[in-house]
Order: sequence, then structure tokens, then C-alpha cells
Amino acid sequence: MKKLRELLLKYVMGNLGNVFEANDKVICTVDDSVLDNKDTVVLNVLDDKKTKLINRYFKDKEFYYIIDGHVFDKDVVIYGYNNCRVLIKNSQFNKYVHITIDGDCHIENVYMTPDKLFLTISATNIELCDTFISKKASSDGLNLCIKGTDNVRISDSQLGRKNDNINISLYAGNELSLQNVSVISSDIMMEASSINDNEKTNIKYDKMSIKVTGPRNEMIKKLR
Repeated sequence: MKKLRELLLKYVMGNLGNVFEANDKVICTVDDSVLDNKDTVVLNVLDDKKTKLINRYFKDKEFYYIIDGHVFDKDVVIYGYNNCRVLIKNSQFNKYVHITIDGDCHIENVYMTPDKLFLTISATNIELCDTFISKKASSDGLNLCIKGTDNVRISDSQLGRKNDNINISLYAGNELSLQNVSVISSDIMMEASSINDNEKTNIKYDKMSIKVTGPRNEMIKKLR
């Protein structure tokens, strides 16, 4: 019976790697072979059959996908569906990357230097920590967009380098939080219901636009 449940878990999670079950969650560690062989990585795709199995055997569990310690030397698109949770850590993106998650996306200890003009990370909630993002030295520029339907929290990270000609857009439906963050941008746009930072956050820009849909706060006063 245990073996059957393990097989069902792997099937429900898309046969993408090792699967572990905890009290309230199912965790899938995506295999390097999957990441090496696919230009588009699709997570948590559910059909009627999988949905019925989930409702019978895994109801009320949260689904987590982990990408850990992978070096992407080709263009990659990562999609996550059906309110999944995606953790990308200890990884490096050397080419184009686009990440869209219907659910939460946590990016930790990641190095991104795309050689294309656009890099987009969007999810319901985004946490970005200990991460560096800027353009490839040989490319002309970069338009970086980080968009959270709910919250965006960035900590201990660097976005952009001096003379990189990088445009940065940060959107959050609710809170945009910058803690211990260095931002260097030729053109930066921030929009959220509330925006907060700490004294170790440093933002340098040539041009900036900022929109707060909730009450004004100290960060707005400081930047302006």
C-alpha cells in the first residue's frame, strides 16, 4: 500500500523527480535530467484524473516543487499552476529566463545574468533573498520585471550593477518590502499598496516613478 501511494504521488506531481510526503504537504525535488532536457518546465498541471486522485488521497495538502543547485546554460521558461509553491535555490541562470507561478515563488541564493532584453518573475507571492540579478556583460541592456499579485519581499539581494543600463519594475498588489537590498537602475518603477524598506537598503537611479495605492509612508518621503 505504501508503494502504491508513492507511485500515485509521483504521478500526481508529474513524474518530475523525487517526491516526499509530510503531514500537510507534498514535496517534489525536480530532477536535473528534467531541467536539462526541457526548455519549458511546467509544474503542477492537473487534469480530471489527477484531481480525483488528489481529492481521494491527498486532500488539503499543499504542493511544493524544489529546483536546487542547477545551472541553466540555455533559455528556460518555468510555469507553475493550480496554487503550487515553487522554491528555486542555489542555482544559476546564464541565459533567458521567464518565471510565472500561480502560487508562491521563493528564490534564494540564485544568480541571474540573462543575455536577452527581458526577465520576468511573476507569482501570487514572491520572496527573493540572497540573490543577484543583472544583465549579461555582453548584452545591450535588461528590462527586469518582478510582479506579485499579493506581496513581493526582497532581502539581502542586489538588482543591477553600475553602468548596466537596466530598467527595473517592481509591482505588488499589497506590500512591497525591500530589506538590505541594493538597487542600481537607469529607470525604476515601483507600484504597491504599501512600500517599506530599512536603513541598509540603497536605491540609485537616473529616473524613477513610484505609485502607492495605500497610505503614504516614510520610504516615499525618503526617495522623493
